[in-house]
Amino acid sequence: MSKNYIQEVMKVWKYRHSKIVEKYSEDALKKFIAETYASQSHYQKEAITRYIRDYDVDLEAFGPTEMSAALDYQKLQRSENAIKSNFYRSDAYAALSDEEKENRQATTAAAAKITRASKFVDDSNSTALQKSYKKGIIEKGRSIGLTLGLDVANMTEKELSLLSGQSKRRSFSMKTDEEKYETKITWKQRNLQHINVKTLLIASYPEFSKMNIEAMNDQEIEKWYSNYNSLLSIKRLQKSKPGRKIQRKFSIKMNKFMTCRSNLEAEFVNILDDHELVSYFEIEPFSTKYRRAGELNDRRYLVDFLVIFSTGKSLLVEIKPDYLFADFEKQKGQYVRPIFEHPLLILDPSKHKDKINELFEHYSK
Repeated sequence: MSKNYIQEVMKVWKYRHSKIVEKYSEDALKKFIAETYASQSHYQKEAITRYIRDYDVDLEAFGPTEMSAALDYQKLQRSENAIKSNFYRSDAYAALSDEEKENRQATTAAAAKITRASKFVDDSNSTALQKSYKKGIIEKGRSIGLTLGLDVANMTEKELSLLSGQSKRRSFSMKTDEEKYETKITWKQRNLQHINVKTLLIASYPEFSKMNIEAMNDQEIEKWYSNYNSLLSIKRLQKSKPGRKIQRKFSIKMNKFMTCRSNLEAEFVNILDDHELVSYFEIEPFSTKYRRAGELNDRRYLVDFLVIFSTGKSLLVEIKPDYLFADFEKQKGQYVRPIFEHPLLILDPSKHKDKINELFEHYSK
C-alpha cells in the first residue's frame, strides 16, 4: 500500500470526518488503512468510515463481526437520510403553512451560514459559500480518485473537480441492464412529481392534474415523460437566441433539404452550394466517442459537416461563432482530432468568408 494513498485518505478524513482523526492516533489509523480499509469496496469503505466515526471501535480487533455491524449501521443511516430528504417532497411538507416553510428554510440557511463562518473565518458569507462549494467538489473528486486507485496526490484541483462528477456515472455503469432500467424509470417518476414539470404538462394536458403519479406503471411513466420532453423542446426553441433556430435549408448542389441547427450552418450550406471545389457535402454525417482527461465514461461528438472536394480529398468542419473557438478546442477538439482520418476545421461563416477560398484550396490538394 503506497504512502500517498494513506496520506490522501487521512486528508479526506481530516476534512470530512474530523471526529475520526481526533479519536484515534495517527499511527493506529495509518495501520488500519493499510491492513483493513484499503482492500474494501467503495460501499464497505463508506460503512467503515461512518461506523468508526460514530462508535468507539478497537481498530486492531476490527474483523468480520465489526464489518457486519458497520454495514448494518450504514443501511440504517441511509434509510434515515432518505426519510429526511423525502420530507420536502412529502404531503407533510406540502401541508405546512407558507410561514412554517419559510421558518424551516431560514433555520436551515442560518445553520449552514454558521458552519461556513466557523470554517472560513476571514471571509464574507458569499465568499465562504463559494469556497465551501469548491472545497466540497475537490474533496469528492479526491475520494473518488482514491476509490479508483488513482494518484490523486499529483492531480490538479481542476482534474479533481472533473473527477467528482463521475461518481453517479460510475455507480450507474456498474448496474445490470435491468437495474439501469429501474433506475431510469424511478428517476423519471420523481421528475414528473416536480412542480415545474407538472405545470408544463398541465398547461397542455389538463387531465394530468388528476393523475396519481405514484400509482403509474412503467408505460404510463414513459408516455408522460415523453410528452414532457416534447413540450420542453418546443419551449426551448421558442426561447432560443437569434442564430440558434433550427431550419430546413434546400441545397441546390445536393438536391435535397438540409436540417441546419443555426443560421451559421444555413449560411455555410450556401457557401458550399456555390463553391466550385466542393463536389459533395453532408450535415452531421457521423459521430464518434471520445473521453476527456480524468473522466471514466465516454462522451459523444457529432460532426457538423463532411466536405468532399473534386480532388477526392475530404474535410470535417465544425461551425461555431468565433468567440467559441477556444472553448471548443479545449473541451472537444484536442480529444477528437487524433481519432479522425480527415482534418477537422473550425469555421465561423459570417467572419471567415474571405479565408474560406484559401482554406478550401489548401485542404483540397
